[in-house]
Amino acid sequence: MKTRIVALLGFVLAFGLVAPYAGNTTVAQAPADCAGVAEYLEAYHQVGQNYQAAIDRVDSSQVEDWTEADFTMVLTALDTAIAEVNALQTPDILVPLEEKALESLQSIKEMMTAVQTGDLMAAAPFIEQVNAATDELNAVAVPIEEHCQVAIIDNDNDGTPEIGLGTSGTPVSPALDPTAELGSYANPYPIGTAQATENNWTIQVDAVTPDGTELVLAENSFNTPPEEGRQFFIATITATYSGPGAESFDGNYYLRVRGAGGAEYTAFGDACGVTPNEWDEDIIVASGESVTGNLCWSVPTEELPYLRMFDDAAVDAGTVAFWSLGQEPTQ
Repeated sequence: MKTRIVALLGFVLAFGLVAPYAGNTTVAQAPADCAGVAEYLEAYHQVGQNYQAAIDRVDSSQVEDWTEADFTMVLTALDTAIAEVNALQTPDILVPLEEKALESLQSIKEMMTAVQTGDLMAAAPFIEQVNAATDELNAVAVPIEEHCQVAIIDNDNDGTPEIGLGTSGTPVSPALDPTAELGSYANPYPIGTAQATENNWTIQVDAVTPDGTELVLAENSFNTPPEEGRQFFIATITATYSGPGAESFDGNYYLRVRGAGGAEYTAFGDACGVTPNEWDEDIIVASGESVTGNLCWSVPTEELPYLRMFDDAAVDAGTVAFWSLGQEPTQ
């Protein structure tokens, strides 16, 4: 849990939810209610750049080691960003987007204040809140992008903002394509194949239990059944470390599943409950050693043929590779 919180805080502090705009694209004859949108986004993006510059001096991967001066710096940067956003001249069509952005910033400020006055674990109650705020911000942005033909948010996580959902909204085939590049969504690494990923880790899917619902329910009396139309998908994973010193790997946070149309499922957001032999992110291994455990995702049953696992750290690094979970039909 601690590693997961540090990773989340690092993400929040790096992107701030205040600068989702890395540029914009406009068409010649935008609707009348889109007047001023491009100019606003440019000013809004500048707020984000100012914010990021202000927090660059703190190490967001070591929040647990921050001094009072570090917290003061971040909280001051958040206050400044909130004030600068409030001072912008906002076109009517962008008012709902700005409200969500300000709501997100306020949630981040509350989370950081809780960590400052308590400890790192004080961020735990805010994880779902921050993730939900991000989803809501995206949901508000996409219709505006399509109506005004402006690229606001990087909706498909390819490093470039796009109009609408981008490739994440593109239907995909569930079938494997052996002619595609190995490690791509269409030709993922097979079960039992170890593949290097980011941060000196090599990942292998050892085995899967497509419907592990009964196993999960039997593991802990407080576990509850999945929502209607879903099932608990269990994968046994081995991670091997090859870097210097010793490290732990938070598979619950980094290893995620992608389905049809780019839908993503995480072991923390789509949790199953207490899982048999569940992944322990606190196990530390030396170079050359491995850790093995089970990850579990609550997924829609209809998504099974589309499911591929990926490392979110590889997505951030632009080196994303996919592992098969053994449910794809062959051509």
